[in-house]
Parts: sequence; structure tokens; C-alpha cells
Amino acid sequence: MAITNPVIKLASGIATQTINVNKTFAVVAAGPTTTTLSLPQAVTNGVIRIKFSNPGSTDLTVAFTVTLTDGTGITTVYFIPTPGLPANSGGATSGIDLVIPFNTDLAVNSISVIDTVAGTTKTGTLDFEVVGNP
Repeated sequence: MAITNPVIKLASGIATQTINVNKTFAVVAAGPTTTTLSLPQAVTNGVIRIKFSNPGSTDLTVAFTVTLTDGTGITTVYFIPTPGLPANSGGATSGIDLVIPFNTDLAVNSISVIDTVAGTTKTGTLDFEVVGNP
């Protein structure tokens, strides 16, 4: 499921944004799975939206970490520690939808999500959106 309401709507009220990148990944996360979004231009501040949707009916997000890198340094901007969060509630398909502001000294050229899902199917869809400035 793609992002319907882009974070640019929120960020446009904050400042003029240089980049707006979004991409959808299919995730099979039996163990820690790293999904990375490369940026077309390095940024130092902005907003990240990450949405994990369509998990299997018995799946559980047991760990979730969001990192930024410039190729040398790595900064963690968000994490859900073990034991994590239910990806589902009452059998209805649900997931995680995060908006994470960041301001860093790194010239960020990629953003990664490290996701571990437990359960029967261990599947889902991961949508990234980044709005940022150099």
C-alpha cells in the first residue's frame, strides 16, 4: 500500500524542501531485514515517513530501527526495541506509520529500516518518504 497523504503536506509549512523521494518495498522479514532508500541528493535535515503495512494476520513487529548514513557515519533516529509491537490487532490488517523529523551533522545520502517480523507469514509492505534540505 503506497503512501496516500505525503509528508510534504506537513513539511511545506515548515520550510521549502529540496527533495521529496518515495518508494515502496516488499518485505519478507523472517530475521532482521534491512531495507535502504538511497537519496538523489545529500540532506542534513527534514522529515522521514515510514509506513509498514499489510502484515500477515498473526505477524508481530519485534524490532524496528531507522538509521541515517553519509556512507561513513551512522545515526539512529528511531527504534522500537524488542518485544516490539503487534503488527495486527484482532485479525484486522494494520501496521506502523511513523513521521520522524531529523536534523543532523551528517550529509545523509541513504536511510535504512531494519525490521524484524515474527509470526506465520512474516511479510508486509514498507513505504518510505523523505522530504529534506541540504
